[in-house]
Amino acid sequence: MSLIKNISVANKSVRYNYKRYLCFFVMLFIIQTLFSSVLVLYANNNSNQVEYLENNYDYHLQLQKLNDVQYSYIAQKCVEQSDEEAYFNIVKVTRSFIAGSARYRYDVYIKFEGNVSSCYNTFAKKYYGPLEKDGKFGEFITPLLKYEIDYAKNTAVCAFTCIFIFICGCIIIYIIDSIMVNHYKFVYGINMTFGANFKKLFTSSFLEMLLIGASVFVPSQVITNLVCMIILRSNHLTYKLSVISIILSFLVCIAVSAVPVFINIKAVSRKTPLSLISAIDNSNLITSPRSSSDFIDFTFPKSVERLSIIRFRRYFSKLLLSTVLFAVAFVCCAYLGTAYAQGLEIRKPQYRLTFDGYSFENEEETDGENDNNNEEDKESQEGENNGTSSDIEDGESFEDIIGSVDDEEEDNPVFYDYTYTDEVKEYLYSFNGVELIVKNCYTSAYDINSHIKLLKKNAKLSGGAEDDENNRCYLNADFSVLDQEVIGIIEYYGYKIEGDLHSVLESNDYIAITDGYSNSAKFNLSVGDKIYIATDYEYFRQPSMYMSSDLDYVMSMKLNSCSYTYKEFTVGAIIKDSPVG
Repeated sequence: MSLIKNISVANKSVRYNYKRYLCFFVMLFIIQTLFSSVLVLYANNNSNQVEYLENNYDYHLQLQKLNDVQYSYIAQKCVEQSDEEAYFNIVKVTRSFIAGSARYRYDVYIKFEGNVSSCYNTFAKKYYGPLEKDGKFGEFITPLLKYEIDYAKNTAVCAFTCIFIFICGCIIIYIIDSIMVNHYKFVYGINMTFGANFKKLFTSSFLEMLLIGASVFVPSQVITNLVCMIILRSNHLTYKLSVISIILSFLVCIAVSAVPVFINIKAVSRKTPLSLISAIDNSNLITSPRSSSDFIDFTFPKSVERLSIIRFRRYFSKLLLSTVLFAVAFVCCAYLGTAYAQGLEIRKPQYRLTFDGYSFENEEETDGENDNNNEEDKESQEGENNGTSSDIEDGESFEDIIGSVDDEEEDNPVFYDYTYTDEVKEYLYSFNGVELIVKNCYTSAYDINSHIKLLKKNAKLSGGAEDDENNRCYLNADFSVLDQEVIGIIEYYGYKIEGDLHSVLESNDYIAITDGYSNSAKFNLSVGDKIYIATDYEYFRQPSMYMSSDLDYVMSMKLNSCSYTYKEFTVGAIIKDSPVG
């Protein structure tokens, strides 16, 4: 009953003095909207990413180019798992004929059950050693596995952003509330004179702030979800209402209402009623030292105003600080929103073709190993499993485009590599509705134990790992082929380019580079600057398995266990605004 009465009193106070609380309405609305937007976009981004990856990959790991012995070994180990201890399954096996021999190579597609990162580490430590004894093999970690490994990192970034918004919100509300508490010290002194203690004062002030937060909660959630839905659906992504974001936003509403009020009322309750009643007049604080509509209905002379500014310098500083903090919070959230939107700008391909060629091995080779063994050409369609090029049934086939082995050459086998050529490109563009073919040929630096190194002056402090000379080394880099067709694709998207992309084609010592990663600038590079790429390495310390999602940490560990050889390159062009991971 007492609680209902207190809520009723707080409700009347807010309703009849809404102008006094107008700044709190605005700030709590903005804080809740920013907080909810981060959570809603995070939840929907995860669900869309998982849905996209699961439509393209039904496996986490692909073991490539296994020989008969290696394939039999891994298949037997999969069968020998007990039902209780099984942590990996073989979902598919493809067999490719090695041209020029009577042998086959196998690609084994593996899906892990349970904690994917832990399962991969266990699998690699347990089976990679025995497999390597029977010959070399390749490994392909799918984006599905990489995404689940990085899930904790994504969650940490979201949590850090939410905590940042919460802290800034509490500080801003605390500053504004402290000004209002100081403004009404006389009223608090009267209440304490008649027996109001800390609990009574806090309950009254907290319920007023909570009612303000609750009154703007529903509008903030409606606007947040509406805007997020427009953003996602305009980029052809699925939007789902996130219940957990609504719950967390309401809890933040309660916390932001409680924490600043608690600190301010605690400080007031420790003072004596007489000191509050006899406090220096604060009636001219809220709007301007020259006017106050609450107590004195006249304007101070300018000379008095100037003296008042000095007397109230501490509170003006608080107002300025709250304004700066709000600007910082707003700019940071706007920056995150820009980075997120930039990642949505590029359209995902409907079809993906992989040109890797047939495996080739001379009959004289007895060890069954060849570094140039490749898997067959594959085609994958979004929402379908991978298939071989023989899956193309309608119209002209790739064999018709590239040609086949002449009858005279059947007695003397010749290796025919199915590669992406101008004829294949023209064939693909002949389909109705094909607007653009995006060619991409890249290798992840992580997969080949390489990285890029920038001089200290060319790197920002955020990201990367320092080497012994205080240069910055970055592991999360992709080395991509650049030719005239790729330049045309970049120009088609209209990205901002500093320098000349064609300079890369004129010299092998020139490269093009993005100005950062994670859709944010990490480098201070200009055209003509030098960067260094690790081209070779040797271990001077026992290597370890690095499956941390923190690539800067992994880079630091690699620098502590490997000695790298670098090649110098000149920056010929910088791509400024392309979406990049």
